[in-house]
This record gives sequence, structure tokens and C-alpha cells, in this order.
Amino acid sequence: MSQQEATSHFNQQHKHGQHIHNADQTFTKENSSRYENPSLRLMLKANCNAILSYDSSNQPPDTIEAVVGDYAKPEFGLTEEEYLLKPNDPDVSPIFKSKKPIKMLDFACGTGLLDYYLASYLPENSEIVGVDISRNQLDIFEKRLDRFQAKNPTLKVKLAEFDILNEEFNKKRNLSLPKELQENAFDLIICSISYHHFHDVKGITKKLKTYLKPQGDLIILDFYDGQEQAFPDDPDPVHAVAHHGGFSPEVLKSLFTEIGFSKVKAGISYKFNVWMRKDVILGHLPHDRVNHVINVAKTQYNEDRKELEYLVERSMSISVCTK
Repeated sequence: MSQQEATSHFNQQHKHGQHIHNADQTFTKENSSRYENPSLRLMLKANCNAILSYDSSNQPPDTIEAVVGDYAKPEFGLTEEEYLLKPNDPDVSPIFKSKKPIKMLDFACGTGLLDYYLASYLPENSEIVGVDISRNQLDIFEKRLDRFQAKNPTLKVKLAEFDILNEEFNKKRNLSLPKELQENAFDLIICSISYHHFHDVKGITKKLKTYLKPQGDLIILDFYDGQEQAFPDDPDPVHAVAHHGGFSPEVLKSLFTEIGFSKVKAGISYKFNVWMRKDVILGHLPHDRVNHVINVAKTQYNEDRKELEYLVERSMSISVCTK
């Protein structure tokens, strides 16, 4: 896809600012409590390592063959203690080895598990601001805040329910602009496995850029399943996922370049296998892959959930750019 085609891809599809249609239906208390499962923990541990080792001077690969984790083992064989990079690892980015405090925004932070993994790597007196539109997910995040202090006693964590584009959403919930969301405020903004939910990706990315300090970095990690299929205006709750298949690195690289970021790099971070329910497959994968996965994928019966699950290989893309 050319840069012109990629630009048209976004301009034609995103006509309004809301992140997710029917967010209250999508992230109910029940769904939020079930959100943190071994497959999610696998992805967030791998994303944590990707963030820790990011380098805007290096181009991520276009393809990668290695698959992270072993689906046959508990927690995919990836324990936090053994899998996450050590603070003194040479692959850890200098920003996390510096003694200078970092102010980091986790946009669409969810339940905060990724931030929990990252907490011990942030320099003393750093600050995490977590923003999400789901009150239910933020409630889970709040419940684990005490555990952050055990990892990093000087770390400040602040949470806010807010939609950065949709004033109607905020008005209905009596939400005001969080004082932490100021222009030129953040050294680093991260967004993990959320971009495929957003209906106005271009508008959101432009807004996130305003929050970065000059020379601040934006890191996006999200699925890419080899094909993009958009549902930008569909109010059906299953299409809370606006982009089945996620985004190709090429499309995101073109978008971030158009918006005016520098040092734009995008590629595939890793491949992984995850167990997915049929409804999740239908709501995330491009249609061309759905039938193939359901017909040929390895299956297991989840006794706890009383549901059949399918083993699906997916890719995680990483995009890094600088204001």
C-alpha cells in the first residue's frame, strides 16, 4: 500500500471521534474481570519487553518467524521473573536506565497490567498517567495500585476515565478534562493492543502528539493479522473492534509520517499463539481468516469458562515515532 493509499484508508473510514461504540456493553464488569487471562498476560509481557527495548534509531523487521511462548505450558511458559528483561540488560533502552524521572501516559490503559510489569523499570520519582473510557477496567487498575508501591516506592500513578475526542461521551458521564492531560507534558506515550478498537485513529494520534513533550516518543503495539478490514460506523457491539486484523506496519508508518512525527519506525515485534473463543475470533479477525481458523485450528475446552477455544497464530506490530 502506498503512502497515498494509506492516507486515503484513514480519511475515508474515520468520521467521528468516539473510540468504541457501546463501551459499557463491551467492557462490562464481567468482561473486565475475565479480561486478564493467560493469553493476555503473554501479550503484555511480550509488549513490556518490546517497550523496554525500543529504539527509534532501529527499524523493526517486516517479518519475523520466532513465536513467543509455548501454548502447551501454563502461562505459555513465560513467568514474569524469568521472561521480562532485567533492569541492567543491555537491550533495555537508555530512557529506562536514566536517573531522570519519566512522565508516561498509558493511553487506553485497561486494567493496568502492562504498567504493573513496567513499574520497576521506571526511574525514581517517575509518573504514570493511565487514561481509559472503561470505568470497570479502571476499577480493576485501582485495586492493584498498592502492588505498584512494592515494585517502585517513589512511582506516582494517576488514573482518569476520559475520552480525548468525544465530548458527548464525557458529558453523559460528567467527566472533565484530567489536569494531567496537558500539552507538551509527557516524555513517553504508550498504547498497547487498543488501536484496533479506535474509530478515529488519525484524530486520536494527532491528539496524542499534542500531549508529548518535544522529542517525546509514541509507541504503539497492536495486532496485525495480515489483512485489514474496517467497520468504522457499525453500532453493533461486536464491532467495538473497528479494525478486524489490526493495522499493517506500513499503514501506521504512513499515518504517523503524515501527522508530522519524525524517526517513524514500524515493523513486526513478534508472533504468538493465543487461545480464542469463537465470538472473539469473529470480532477480531478479518473475515477471510475466520473460516480457516475455525476449520483447522487446534482446539481445547476451557473447563473454567465452559467454552471451546481455538489456537490462533497472530502477529504483534510495533510503531515508534518522535515528536
